[in-house]
Amino acid sequence: MFTISINDLSFRYPGTKKYILKSFSWETDEPRTIGLLGTNGCGKTTLLRLLTGSLTPTQGSILYNNQDIKKFKRRINIVYVPENARLFLIGPTPRKDLNRIIKEQKNVEVLFRQYNFANLADKKLYHLSEGQRRLLAIFIAFQLPSKLLLLDEPTIGLDTKGRELLFHLLDQAKHQGKLVLVSSNDSRIFPKLEELVVIRDGSLFLQGSPREVLYELEKSTELIPNQIVRLISWFEEETGQKIPHCLTSEEFNQFLQNRRSF
Repeated sequence: MFTISINDLSFRYPGTKKYILKSFSWETDEPRTIGLLGTNGCGKTTLLRLLTGSLTPTQGSILYNNQDIKKFKRRINIVYVPENARLFLIGPTPRKDLNRIIKEQKNVEVLFRQYNFANLADKKLYHLSEGQRRLLAIFIAFQLPSKLLLLDEPTIGLDTKGRELLFHLLDQAKHQGKLVLVSSNDSRIFPKLEELVVIRDGSLFLQGSPREVLYELEKSTELIPNQIVRLISWFEEETGQKIPHCLTSEEFNQFLQNRRSF
C-alpha cells in the first residue's frame, strides 16, 4: 500500500506575496486513478511539482507512507510527466529512453511492436511531433516500476488513437497497484478516473466520485467540465428521474435506448 497525506499545505514562490496553494489538505491510501481539476493558474501543476519534491512547501507537509518528503535524500519512486514532454524524454531516441528502463533488448522490441511504436523507436526526438513525444513519454512512464505516477495535461496534442492508448495504460495501472494523479480538465478522461479533486483559489474545493463532483461543478463553479452534464441535468428536470452524472455520450444514448424498451 502507498499513502499520500497532504496537511495544511501552502505555497508561494520566493519573492512573491501571492499564495498559489493555501491550507490545502488531502489524502489517499489506496492505488487508484485520481483527477486534478481547476481553472488555469489554480495550482494543479504546482501541486504536482510539490509532490515530486522539486518545490518545497512554504507551510504544511507532504507525507509518503507517514514520512515527510523532506527527509528523503533521494526522492522515492515517483514518476512525473510534465506538460512539456521534452523535459521527460532524455533521448536521443525513444529506444534509448526505454532501454534505460528495460535492459533486455528483446523485451524492448516486444513493447514497441505491441504498442505500434516500432516505426518511431529509432527516430531522433526532435524529428517527432509534439503529440508523438507526449505519447511516447506517457508510454515510457508507465513502464517504470513506480507506484506513484503524476501526469500533467496528458491529453494535449493526442489524437483519438493516442487517447485510447492513454486510457488503456490507465486501466492497466489499476491492476498494477499504481496510484496515478492526472491534472486535466479534459472531460474525455473523466470516465477513466475513480476520484476527482477540484482546486479553487488554491484550496481543496471538491472531492469525490466523478459523478458527484461533476454534478456539483456544473452548479457551483465557472469550470464547465462536461457538456453532457447539462443534458443529463435537463433530462432529470423534465422526467423527474435520477441518472448517473458521469456518462459518455454513448452511455447516455444507451441509457435512453434502454428506457424506451420498457
